Amino acid sequence: MYKPVSLFIGLRYMMSVRKQGVLSFYAWISILGLTLGVATLITVLSVLNGFEQVFEQRIIGLTAPIKVFSFDQNKDGKILEQQLKQYPKSKTVTPFSELPALAVTANHTESLLLWAMDAQREIASKQWSNYISTVQWHQLEKQPEGIFLGEHLAKKLRLQPGQTLHLLIAKSGSNAREQSLLPDNKTVILLGTFNTKTDLDKHIGIMNLTQANAWLQRAGPQGFKVSIDQVMLAPFIATELFHYLHQNYSVIDWTYSYDNLYQAIKMPRTVMGLLLLLILLVAALNLTTSLVMTVKQKNKQMAILKTYGFCASQMIGIFLVQGAVIGLLGISAGIFLGCILSEYLPDLIHQFEQITHRTLFEGDSYFVSFLPSVLQMGDVLKVAITAFLLCLLAAIYPAWRAASMQPVEILRQVP
Repeated sequence: MYKPVSLFIGLRYMMSVRKQGVLSFYAWISILGLTLGVATLITVLSVLNGFEQVFEQRIIGLTAPIKVFSFDQNKDGKILEQQLKQYPKSKTVTPFSELPALAVTANHTESLLLWAMDAQREIASKQWSNYISTVQWHQLEKQPEGIFLGEHLAKKLRLQPGQTLHLLIAKSGSNAREQSLLPDNKTVILLGTFNTKTDLDKHIGIMNLTQANAWLQRAGPQGFKVSIDQVMLAPFIATELFHYLHQNYSVIDWTYSYDNLYQAIKMPRTVMGLLLLLILLVAALNLTTSLVMTVKQKNKQMAILKTYGFCASQMIGIFLVQGAVIGLLGISAGIFLGCILSEYLPDLIHQFEQITHRTLFEGDSYFVSFLPSVLQMGDVLKVAITAFLLCLLAAIYPAWRAASMQPVEILRQVP
């Protein structure tokens, strides 16, 4: 049966000399380094993917990629809504109004931003379906004086559903004199809370759109939220939409409020990727060291092989085989471990928090209150290919050193 000589000898050199194990000690160290490097890189990339997904789906998705504001408070907005619905790139169009307010309870005062929404339209759009149920939306529709608060904000105000809350809202008026008067004091009832596990839970309240328009003395909503398929293209689509409307409207996209946060998420991905790539590079250098040790250990056998007519390419093939096999073993183990960690790390963190009664992601310090993780096979493939190429590059120097040795000098030293 034919066996490639370089492959056969390369695999043989990987075995333990004293038959104490399947692989030599140096090979095990190289495999362990690659496993840890690949697993760490995959896990960290998955966590960063999770942060990006939370940002896109929960932050941008709930606040709207694009908002269109109308300056005329005497219009009901129906003409603008029809124009937005006819725009080819719009997915859903829902009315809204925004009211900055001050929430006051017996012992606490917190600033918040009220989002006034139409219950039926929000039920149809399903953007809030994971956080506010259909029953709760109907409850808000029947009780215009009701309000929903983020869970984190409600805890800070020490409010429970059914309790009343005082809101201080700036008065609306036609001139500066009216607007400079003392704010209106509105009393609302807390109908419930929502928990998006993001920064929105700290400062957002949701109320009835009709009630908000009455407070603002408007005939219609302040504007409309426009959802699109590709939220990362929102700045370009917003500019195109502005020219499409041909009216005195204000069009803003999510970068107006959250661009700094998005850049803060993207930058660690690049930096962490480079740092973790250095871990793979160290593992590859460890492979180089182990193969150099093999060259020194097997120099007499390789000298004999060269006297039998082994050419330089065959000698290089022996060590490229070792580098490739060690790389495949380490990368395979690293992919398996990295996928397991990426899948179960959020649950492990949650269990740790429950056991220790400690919160690792405090709501006041992070824009999310949990550790997200999204495993993408594209990242796994990139890490695997990069690590394998580094392994092959790491084997070049030992292979060149073995191919360039002079058998006469080596065998002359044999007693």
